Amino acid sequence: MKVKILPLNSDTITLMIHYERIKKSHTLYDWVAQISDIRSRLCKVKSTDNIQFVLSEDIDIQYLQPVHIVTLACLLAYSISIAHRVTLMAGNDVEVFLREDLHLEQYFSDTPHIGATKPSIFNLWKVDNEQTFGYSHSLSAYLKRSFFKGKDLSAFTNALNELYANVADHADAKGIAYSYIHFDEKIGKINIAFCDFGIGIPSCLKRADITPAPGCNYVQWATRLGVSAKSSQHNAGKGLDDVISSLPGKYDRLKILSENELFIVGEKIGSNGECSRIEKTLYQPFCFKGTLIHFEYDISELENEEIIGESDLFNDFDW
Repeated sequence: MKVKILPLNSDTITLMIHYERIKKSHTLYDWVAQISDIRSRLCKVKSTDNIQFVLSEDIDIQYLQPVHIVTLACLLAYSISIAHRVTLMAGNDVEVFLREDLHLEQYFSDTPHIGATKPSIFNLWKVDNEQTFGYSHSLSAYLKRSFFKGKDLSAFTNALNELYANVADHADAKGIAYSYIHFDEKIGKINIAFCDFGIGIPSCLKRADITPAPGCNYVQWATRLGVSAKSSQHNAGKGLDDVISSLPGKYDRLKILSENELFIVGEKIGSNGECSRIEKTLYQPFCFKGTLIHFEYDISELENEEIIGESDLFNDFDW
């Protein structure tokens, strides 16, 4: 086992060369900044060294959101790519959650996905070129079968397809890319996060000699229709624009962090009832080497699935 998860009170005999404590952060981006700082310090680790991560005791299951889980998974995957052995220690409840519910230890091999034991947990998914669309289609089928009977999930599936395709095509993450999805039945929202430790959107566009229009930053420009690094023809020029277009809802729906650019996009309904796209960029005081995308999907805004009758099928053909 390349990664071992242990409770905080465990006695470890292994000589730990590099030790990192992961603290509870006030905001999601304080957490991401912490992960980035830890990652930068790991450059001093040798291939024969051992790494030990310790989650602070005040981190509980309720605190761990999809963003926390995908960034932690990427950090662990990055660690095993450079070190001899990696250990993660956490409080008892969190340790059981990570090891038994998420099966986190098993993800750092050739296993892209492991079935969850609880209906609301869809577990991690290791993003790779061969499984680009498999997870989104199986997840949508599961959601429709279990929670959203009669609802149209096509837009949701398309959004996931484009996100997986963009990570697989452009990130150059060398296998360090994960997604996590959680459904909160109490508030009726699906919380989704994608993270990779790849080259980042700005660097990807620069490598393709793409320059943003005046007044536009790189991440914002990457969401424009027709802008793509074009490493794959099947989604060249669509991608992030398709994701934004397919999401229902208003205000800060989709957040993309890459390097030091945090791009936020959503929709706003004016007093005249018309819907307009709103977007803003917040520059971060740290550089996140890779890309983090997260958003909430409000199921109350899902439309009912169209039931096509026999007569409708006949009318669809041009006789």
